[in-house]
This record gives sequence, structure tokens and C-alpha cells, in this order.
Amino acid sequence: MSTTPKTQITELSPTAANQAPVVNSGWAIVDQLLDRTVKDKDLATPPGIPADGDAYIVAASPTGLWTGKTGQIAYWRASAGVWQFIVPKTGWTVRVSDELDSNGLPKEYGFDGANWELVAGVTTPVQDEGSTVVASPTAINFVGAGVTVTDVGGVATVTISGGGAGGVAPALQYTCETGSTADSDPGAGLMKWNHATQASATQLFIDDLTADAVSMTALWGQLAPNGFLLIQKVTDANTWQLWKFTSITAATGYVKLGVTLIADGGALTDGDALLLEFDNGASGGGGLTNLTEAKITATPNATVPVVSLSVTITETSGDMAYVAKGNGATLAQVPNNAATGGNKRGIKATDWQKERSAATQVASGDYSAIGGGSGNETSGTYSVIAGGLGNWGISNYGFIGSGDGNTNSSAYGVIGGGYLNTTGTDGYSVVSGGANNLASGQFATINGGYYATTRGVYGAAARASGRFSVQGDAQRERFTLRRATADATAAVLSANNGAPIATNQITLPDSSAYGFAGRVVARASATGDCASWEFKGTIKRGANAAATALVAAVTPTLVAGDSGASAWAIAVTADTTNGALAITVTGVAATNIKWVADIETVEVVG
Repeated sequence: MSTTPKTQITELSPTAANQAPVVNSGWAIVDQLLDRTVKDKDLATPPGIPADGDAYIVAASPTGLWTGKTGQIAYWRASAGVWQFIVPKTGWTVRVSDELDSNGLPKEYGFDGANWELVAGVTTPVQDEGSTVVASPTAINFVGAGVTVTDVGGVATVTISGGGAGGVAPALQYTCETGSTADSDPGAGLMKWNHATQASATQLFIDDLTADAVSMTALWGQLAPNGFLLIQKVTDANTWQLWKFTSITAATGYVKLGVTLIADGGALTDGDALLLEFDNGASGGGGLTNLTEAKITATPNATVPVVSLSVTITETSGDMAYVAKGNGATLAQVPNNAATGGNKRGIKATDWQKERSAATQVASGDYSAIGGGSGNETSGTYSVIAGGLGNWGISNYGFIGSGDGNTNSSAYGVIGGGYLNTTGTDGYSVVSGGANNLASGQFATINGGYYATTRGVYGAAARASGRFSVQGDAQRERFTLRRATADATAAVLSANNGAPIATNQITLPDSSAYGFAGRVVARASATGDCASWEFKGTIKRGANAAATALVAAVTPTLVAGDSGASAWAIAVTADTTNGALAITVTGVAATNIKWVADIETVEVVG
């Protein structure tokens, strides 16, 4: 995960659950306010190549991406690729790096509600953490209200108490109180948590009076839900807590904030002097101005509320996009290498699945996608699982629609759904549904059913409604065979127009019998002569391929043919080399003939 460039606050990865765009926007504001440094205050045009965290006070008459932002702090967020604009509040101060005083230190400017003015006459920069002692100043100019100067013998103790535009104080002084977690007034100048483990708190209780007795009741009325509260220990700036407050409830003598912890730098202890800074979110210039967040508890959402994020642009319609950066994925959960979040997703993957039993069950393939469901895994490049349970997309460019326990190993293969269906590794295979089916062999197809298999044969289509004991021992299949001849040499038809092998013919398993019926059509390309034949028969195979034989001789019947095709012939035999049914065709010399066969089988094994 990335961090803010100045104070190294860890940013969240964007997900629908953690609202990272809102949180990271708030953290950018915190990062700049803690650092209080800008590079320049006289630029009106954005620099060409800013570094992460570069900040500028926007000069008058700005142009480009700074247009209309005069006087605001422009902060470059490299993680989002945008300028974030922070609207200053009266009393804020910053150091300008390109303007040095006589000691070689950056000059300090303060915001008076309209302009940034030089804070003059201080030889040592005034810190904003607790009380500050400045030795023998000739003049100290403070911007903002609520400044108290007390003479304590030779030095001046300066206390900033309140001030800020609209009653929102840039830094309020309180004292940590940990002796009670009860919903009650913590006491003047005190604040407390509703849980002994501060990080687990869901409410903060803050007295109406600050530690220096300034009333904050007006401020409570200006706070808005979904703002941020930074609590920082005065004596140790590395001990801090950043909260998002979702509700503000005024009580007698104190305010109750409903909160969620965003991040922290450790727990605070009883008696710690604290600085509290509130920000209502959008006031910082980095809020989501085109979206509105809402929590809906109306029926039927009382038990499980719905939090919505709605587009609020003025146009009648508006699209909404969740855009990852670079090769980033779009996902519903943060990867954590465990079952709760899963392993890292692939390049530009999309994974909306929210439940798994193992860390590997994610869209780990580059450009892969999981639409939902539980326990699904796509490891193939460009593979997709729409939903279902425990499906596995191993192949590249494969698809599984839904179902349970399906495995797609076929490149460009498809499993529509069903239960425990599988495609082989040959490619382009399809199982539309059903259960316990295996489509193996290139371009093989099973259109549903139960316990069918294509036995690895190219282009085979199988169908079964069950089994006796093993897959495919009670089924039917259909095959399309072809071959081209140019002379009178006999040739065996095959599914891919190649030389006959076990995976492109009607190959029987051991201890099986097939009843078959087929048709063959042939046509001469040059003359247009054609003919067709029909045949049927029974073939069986014993313990091996050599034990393959026709039960009875098969003589094809000529259905019809041109006189120019009278010498053409076909034969049906047993192929004892491959253990298959062989359809052999013979053309005539100097004639290009194309042969196609459609053969159906009914099969029993065992």
C-alpha cells in the first residue's frame, strides 16, 4: 500500500468497503497540515512535473488546473494523479521553502481570512504544538482570534485558543481522560473514549470547554457527518489518532461523536495534553463533490443497513466508474494472502467475489474476472467465472457461467454451469450443463446430461443420462468425419481431415460395443458430380485395439449418385491399429472429391 509523502501515513487501497477515496483525501489534508510547508506562494500556473506531496499557495489569477483556486493550498497527490485543493482557515500558518529569513529558515505566512500575510518579527519559528516560548521578540504578529499573551518574567508565553473561520478551530486544546468509558460529561477541558481500547471505540465524548476554558458549543453545531478529527499528543507529534465522525449529538455539557478509527500512531494516556483538529471533509477542497453518501436503515434494511454512494451531478443522467490506476485490479476485498481477503489479483483483473475458503480462490489471472459467488478461482489469462461455488478456470480465454465444482481446462472452452463438469486441455471444448460430464478433445461438445464423455476425440458430441459404474459406459455420440481425395488411392475419413489416429476417429474403449448408423456424401469440385450412401452395423473391442472387430460385415447402400460418380466407393471396417471404426473412401484418378460423413453411435462399456 502507498503512504502520504510527508508524514508517511498509510493510504488504503480503493474498495467499496473502506471508502478509500474519501479517506485518502482526508489523509492528504492531514499530511499537509502536519508538515505546514509549501514550495512557493507566487505561482499562478501549475508546475509541469510535480513530485508527490508538493504543495503551493496558489497566487492571484491562476490558470490551468489551478483556475479559481486563488489563495488555496494546491497539494499534488501522485497516488490519485490529481491536484487536491485545501481551503485555508483563519489562523493557519505555513512555511514557504523558497523564501528564507536572515537565519536561513523558511519564512512563515499566516492566513487572515482573505490573504496570506508574512508573520514578521520572530527570530525562531513559532510551533503550533502546545505553548511556545520565544526569547525577546521585538514583535509577534498572529493571524486569527483567541490569542492570549501572558508575561511570566522576561519571556512571553503565547497560547492560541480557538479562532478559525466560522467557529471551526484549527487546533483545540484538551486533556486525555481514560478513567471512564461511560456516556457522560468527561469534565472541563477533558475528552474520553467509550472503550478501554481506544482503537475499538465507537464514540468520543468531548467537554464543551477546552483545556483553556474556551466554549466550543458553537463549533459542535457547525460539524457535519463524515468529517475528520485528528487528535495529536502535544509532547509527541508521532502519537496521534485520525477518526472519521459519522454523527454529532449534543448532550448536557459535552458532545458525543459517533466515530470510526481511520488510522493511528498509538494510544493516548491519562493526562496527556492534546490538540484536536476538526475538518468537515468537503471544506478541505479534496472531498467528493459529485457523490453523496447515505446510510439507509428503513425496512427491509433495519438489521443489515445499506450504505449508498450516489451520483449528485446536475445533469439528468450520469455514469459512474471505479477506475484503478495503471495495471491495478478492481476488487471487492483487500488482498491479505489469507482466506478473508485472498491473494493478490492479476493485472487489470476484476474480482467481486466476497467469500472463499482458501487464499488462492481469487481472480489471479491477468485480465481475468470473477463476478461473484464463493470459492471460485480464475488463474487463466482473460478467463471469466460469472458466479457459482468452487469453480476453477485454469485455461486462458475460458468461461464458466455458474454451478458447483466445475473445472475449465480448455483454452477458449466454456462450461455453462451444472455440477462437477470438466473440459480437457485440448481447447475449444464445451459443456453446457448437467453433471459429471467430461468434454475432452478439441471442439468436443456435451449438451447437458449426466456422466457423458467424448473420450478425447476431436469434434465429438456426447450425451448420457447416467452410468452403470463409470463415466461414458451408457451413452450416445455423434461424429462428423471428412477427407479430400485427388486420385484412386483409398483414404480413411477423420474428424480433422488428417491421417487416422486414435483422437480423430470413432475410437472404442476396451471392453465395449457400439451400434452405429451413418451417412456419407461426396462431391467432385470440377464437375459437380455427387453421391451419397447409408450404412449401419455393430462393432466391438476386447482387451486392446487389436481385438477390435465388426460383429458382421457392413455393406454401404448407395442412396443416389450421378453417373460420373459410379466408380466411387466406400467401405466400413474395423481399425485394429487404433481400435476404431474406419470409414474408407476411394475416388478416381485426376478428380478432386470432398467426402463428409455423419455417424451416430450408441455405446455400452463393461
